[in-house]
Amino acid sequence: MKTKSISIFLAVSFILVSWTGATSTSTSGATPQIAYPDLVSSIKVIGDIKVVDGSARVPIAVVVKNQGNAPAARFKVSLDYRRPDGRIFAVMFAVPGQSDQWSPWTRTNLLAGKSVTFTGDAVFNPSTHGVRVSLWAIADSCAGDEFVEDYCRVKERNENNNKSAALTINLP
Repeated sequence: MKTKSISIFLAVSFILVSWTGATSTSTSGATPQIAYPDLVSSIKVIGDIKVVDGSARVPIAVVVKNQGNAPAARFKVSLDYRRPDGRIFAVMFAVPGQSDQWSPWTRTNLLAGKSVTFTGDAVFNPSTHGVRVSLWAIADSCAGDEFVEDYCRVKERNENNNKSAALTINLP
């Protein structure tokens, strides 16, 4: 009877690993490790701030790297900022060639070890004139989405490192 229960356990374990689409990264005969993507982001200002139709446009580049050991499915990147009073808001990230005016999307899966760069403008509304803000990017963002998993679109090895370090920006 022990042999049957072990066989059933192994069969169920195989089915679960196969069902998640996970792959083994172990070739030494040790316990297999499940492969996951792991997205991290960085942000930098790449030009002078301009005021266009009352909105401050900050040219930025956001780099998202998959430091995991599996491909990441398509995802979007969003921007948030904090005002001096501590309130946090989303800000439009206008990237040329993207159909979503608020958040750019990857066009394909992001392979392990690879990165993608989004270049565009963080567009702040006129109420932020003269304000000093902290701005950051979020890879695999669910901003504005309903009915998505708590990990959003990409199940990662570490779900807590998608947010970039914040930049301090003095808006004109």
